[in-house]
Amino acid sequence: MAQHDYVINNQSFPATRTDINNVLLAISSTNSGTSAPSTTYASQLWYDTTNNKLYIRNEDNDAWIPLFLLDQSNDKAGTLATEIDIEDASGTNTAGTALTIKGGAGTGTGAGGSIVFQTADGGSSGSSVNSHATRVTITDDGKVGIGTASPNRLTTLSANSGNAILELQRANANTTGATGAISFIASDTHSVAAIDVIGDGDDEGGILRFLTTSAASDNYYISSTTERLRIQSGGGISFNGDTAAANALDDYEEGSWTPAYFSTDGNLVVGGYTLQFGRYVKIGKMCQVNGGIQTSSISTVGTGQVRISGLPYTVANISSGYAAGTIGYATNFTTVTPQACLAAPNETDVRLYGQASASALTSLNANIFTSYLTTSGSNNLIWFSVTYTVAGS
Repeated sequence: MAQHDYVINNQSFPATRTDINNVLLAISSTNSGTSAPSTTYASQLWYDTTNNKLYIRNEDNDAWIPLFLLDQSNDKAGTLATEIDIEDASGTNTAGTALTIKGGAGTGTGAGGSIVFQTADGGSSGSSVNSHATRVTITDDGKVGIGTASPNRLTTLSANSGNAILELQRANANTTGATGAISFIASDTHSVAAIDVIGDGDDEGGILRFLTTSAASDNYYISSTTERLRIQSGGGISFNGDTAAANALDDYEEGSWTPAYFSTDGNLVVGGYTLQFGRYVKIGKMCQVNGGIQTSSISTVGTGQVRISGLPYTVANISSGYAAGTIGYATNFTTVTPQACLAAPNETDVRLYGQASASALTSLNANIFTSYLTTSGSNNLIWFSVTYTVAGS
């Protein structure tokens, strides 16, 4: 290790010889020293033995540019440059020039070299240098790992129309199918985008695909070799390759409703209820309702037919399309107890029917009139259910 001002003074021969040897020692040791040479020259090299750094003097001869950090214990070198760029002689045009970073290569059966990217987290306190951690690893067989030094997946990138722009594959992906892959696919016009989750096997079993196409096309579908579920562009879900809009499930609801007695002549006046229970489930066009109703008092009866109002949806207008219901329990009526019910087209009420008299063994086709209601106390109790097609669905 030596430094020199690179000036041979006029002196006697032994001193001149010593001066020349010192110049050669400074050159051979790259001007090594614990501090920078006192005499500097443009493009001069200097090795800082205190910090194990190699510098080059800039062409203006007014500053040192750090080049490498040398790990003397492990015989390794690391760059100190904060930017790596490719420039031609003029520094303005690098068209067609590639930057290639290569891992180490061996001979014969020697192990291949990976490319590893590391960063250091910021420290919270103290003066020691923060440690580095591997963030991205590219192995010798092309696997890419983010946040792991031992990746077992392959990530590929493609900008070609119809190909995956991002694809994550299992290590045993073969040439006949993207086995075990997750792909993000988009065309150049962005009219098609998809996510494919492809299971084991060349038949692409277990595909999960989300597509966005034109407004007139179905936006999403899921398939496993054959299509299993489709979300249609007009709304609704269809199954097993069925594309008919009429067969798509477009709604599911659960809710409550409030049943109430009313009469066809409009004269029934109910003073209060001890029970008004109503629940419904609507699946697509079908609505199934359950209800329970019981009065506490009735001030005016009237002469019309008594019905139960308040269905959550209007019954579909289907010719002769009455929806039959079931009365599970009814009690405390005066003359005829309701034994059957149905919902008629274009209505939101439940019609009640019974036998012509309490003792008659006739059909259940007699209307229940308001005169059959008990006017006082907790009476006129009915538990019932009806399933019907909803209008306009």
